[in-house]
Amino acid sequence: MVIAIIAILAALIFPVFSAAKEAAKVDTCLSNNRQLAIGMLTYADDNDGRFVQTKRSVNDPATADRDGSAEEPDYGPAWPRVFPQNSGIYRQQPSIFTCPTDPDPFGEQCAEVSPDAPPLNSSLINAYFAFGLNQSSLRQPSSTIMLAERNSSTPYCDYLYRPWYNADNSQAPEDEMDDTVGAIATERHSGRGLYAFADGHVKTMEFSQTYGPNVNMHQP
Repeated sequence: MVIAIIAILAALIFPVFSAAKEAAKVDTCLSNNRQLAIGMLTYADDNDGRFVQTKRSVNDPATADRDGSAEEPDYGPAWPRVFPQNSGIYRQQPSIFTCPTDPDPFGEQCAEVSPDAPPLNSSLINAYFAFGLNQSSLRQPSSTIMLAERNSSTPYCDYLYRPWYNADNSQAPEDEMDDTVGAIATERHSGRGLYAFADGHVKTMEFSQTYGPNVNMHQP
């Protein structure tokens, strides 16, 4: 009888503990991405409003890089410049560069399938911000996505995602906005993705709330 009662209590309590553990992981991911977003904004404030630039300056990346022709030169990963004081912990865990629910935060799979892949982590920078974008060009920072989470299951092997590489662009090398096998981890958090916005706030959202026929929060 006692054993049966214990089994019933365990069946009731364990799901609660599991849910609490998952919620704590999501909170950590939110906190880490908030720190990354603040780092991006602080860098811009210290550089006359210009976000950390990893590609050459172009006025409209969606046109200039429509077919991938504006990818070179590449000035190297952004995060060591955004957080120079933390560059030494870039591949140490725990750190702000990882999400606990990411099965491959540093892209070990990419090292196997794409040996030339740049240093990776759980986050992706919206490539609009990498081509010389200035804060003054942002019309609605609070509804413009600056960071997303990398799809490490496919795996996606870059530190940037390009919103103009989509199904409507016949010249795109690949469809990075596909909600299943694209660049972004769109369902990592109970069917939702995690996004950091250009005003510094972070939240989870369904991908269809950020990108679709009638909405595009990925374009400044």
